[in-house]
Amino acid sequence: MFKDISKFENWSDFLPILSGCLIAEVIIIIMAFTYFKGSKLRSWYNDFGLSAVIIDVLILIIGFIITRFLYNKIFNEFSIIKFLLLALVVQIVHDVLFYYLLVKPIPVGANRIFDLFKEYGVEVQSGAITGDSFMMILSILFASFLAGTGANTNSNINTNIIIIVFAVYLIPYLINTKVKN
Repeated sequence: MFKDISKFENWSDFLPILSGCLIAEVIIIIMAFTYFKGSKLRSWYNDFGLSAVIIDVLILIIGFIITRFLYNKIFNEFSIIKFLLLALVVQIVHDVLFYYLLVKPIPVGANRIFDLFKEYGVEVQSGAITGDSFMMILSILFASFLAGTGANTNSNINTNIIIIVFAVYLIPYLINTKVKN
């Protein structure tokens, strides 16, 4: 059911990884506009639009790259659970270092994105890490599943491209939805 997506040299995994990240992003955006009413998460998408989406998706992919680089140096065989746990360690270490080394030292008013990150941190505290972890878990599960559906066949490539196209098409509509609190 879940394909080995841990091999750093296997470039063919990047299409399902991108698909998985975009699916996770769509799910989070839908949750931001339906479940998390009045939250800074909604402000993230309202204020920064496609920039927010690009940042979200690319940090997930960077997390995949680092995890894939480390995985086979630590483990001998693929386990989706071990991959998830290592990715969560990478993501949590990134979140903490990013906040304390980059976001926190920058004065309020110097960077709008960092200002929102500070407000979001105050609003949800450790929930920010939990939210990022949820996105990472979703991305990995979808990516591994999609990598295994007819692995490296035209059908698999076609499926991933269709998912990417639909997700990229849908995201601008989702982030521009106006919802009453």
